[in-house]
Amino acid sequence: MESQQPNHATISRSTEILPQHEFDQYFKQVKEDVQLYFDSKIKWYSKTPLLAKLFGLPSFFEETNILIEKYIPIWAQQKTYSRGKICFHVYKMLYLLINDDDFKNLNKNDQNVLLWATLFHDISKRGKPLIKANKDPVHPFKSAWQTLHYFNQIFNFLDLTDEDLKEWDEIFVNSTMRNKNGTQIQNHVIVPNVKKFLDEKLKDKEFEKEVIIFVLLHQSVPTLKAHAHTALLEPLEEEVPKYFNKKSFELFRILLRNDSFSYLMYDLFDNKKAYGDEIDGNINRILPFIKD
Repeated sequence: MESQQPNHATISRSTEILPQHEFDQYFKQVKEDVQLYFDSKIKWYSKTPLLAKLFGLPSFFEETNILIEKYIPIWAQQKTYSRGKICFHVYKMLYLLINDDDFKNLNKNDQNVLLWATLFHDISKRGKPLIKANKDPVHPFKSAWQTLHYFNQIFNFLDLTDEDLKEWDEIFVNSTMRNKNGTQIQNHVIVPNVKKFLDEKLKDKEFEKEVIIFVLLHQSVPTLKAHAHTALLEPLEEEVPKYFNKKSFELFRILLRNDSFSYLMYDLFDNKKAYGDEIDGNINRILPFIKD
């Protein structure tokens, strides 16, 4: 499943990683575990794709889960949804990311942003039996909300006051709405307020801001028509440039591609290239409207 796409990861930023932000300081073993597991299983799974899709979270990851739960307690709850498939998706995505040539060509800082965003992007996603639907359309906003709390309270990346956190929570009170079909979806009216909060309260905290924005908006731009998101930033050419520059949007592309590819790992017909082309097409249509 090697990517046939041109190399997009040509943007390199000089910002260095602060020691406390180093993903491997906390989760190096997680990376090693996913590498070991999928390297040994992916060939077998590719021969039995339908069976592989039925699997929940393999017992192989019991110790990996414990390690993550040490820092991210909500992971224990995530394991209970849909037989652990949400957590397994994150592991698959992490494996694909660290083996992606575009990712490998990034500088250490950009790699670090993507690793954290991958780990947190579905941290508040719900599944069965809590919800009956196969999708949770509002989880990106909830995950971004939760990410800031973990960055502040567990990892001590931030030093926000109780009043700051109250303000953050209040922004997300109106983070969902109902569409004409009665489905709960993300309410993008809050996004400018999220950015305003991050710009004002997280000054000089570019790493934290970027991770949170990536988590917040990972289902707010179009990717695959066959798996369309329920609510987007609209109009895209006006709204997307408010939250990305060209460098960060190219980085965001890598996150979106591997998020989608994680569901194709065992695809017998290997639609990865076609799906990658479609995602790139959607990103490339927006890119000209984004400033440097």
